[in-house]
Amino acid sequence: MDCTKLQECQESILRARISEEGGIRNLLFFLLAKRDFASIDELASHDDAQDENARRMFDAVSLGRGRGGAESLATRLDGEKDPWLHYTVAKALLREGKTQAAIAVASRYLRLFPKDCLLLNLAAKSLAALGEQELASRMIDSSLKLNPIQGDMVALKDCLQTGRPWPVPLYLDPFPMAQLVAFYVPIYNVEQYIRQAIEGLIAQNYPLAEIIAVDDGTPDRSIEIAMEYPVRIVRHDR
Repeated sequence: MDCTKLQECQESILRARISEEGGIRNLLFFLLAKRDFASIDELASHDDAQDENARRMFDAVSLGRGRGGAESLATRLDGEKDPWLHYTVAKALLREGKTQAAIAVASRYLRLFPKDCLLLNLAAKSLAALGEQELASRMIDSSLKLNPIQGDMVALKDCLQTGRPWPVPLYLDPFPMAQLVAFYVPIYNVEQYIRQAIEGLIAQNYPLAEIIAVDDGTPDRSIEIAMEYPVRIVRHDR
């Protein structure tokens, strides 16, 4: 599966959007998912990478490159509104075995986002994996009190009660997980909308493996428009 042209198109759009959006966040995420550290180092010299928020993001990237500093960066997150930064620092701390420091990050995060249990759940899963059942159970209960409709936390609580292992591997890498992601777009009489739909997909900040344009026998010019982009065409007779 050759996704080179599609990802080149994505990166071009994300680079163009830096000046429009006034930030490097989306391009940085894209490069992180690709593990393109040469481009990340080049991006760090960009003018938009010099404000404090951008410096925190690049310091978070350093955590995943084995350069340490998670506890130091955690002290700089007060008032930070970017969930990814809190999540990345918490994962780095848990990976280093600094559970209490990660729980402190989760507590500060909840003060900023009272309904978002993301970091609380991450800490609970990590504690469960370490065999800290009592503390993990308390954190699960706190999470379910904030939001009772959480299937993963209900399942994790059941695992702790029954002694069964949690079946999902704990992902503590600070960087986005590398996955093959594809979108398919069913096409029938959407000439007016297809360009906007495909360009919206290409503008995503996660590297795409492919975009599949499915011709459902459309009588208009939709497929002609789709073929202007790096997509794969699948044709149906009807």
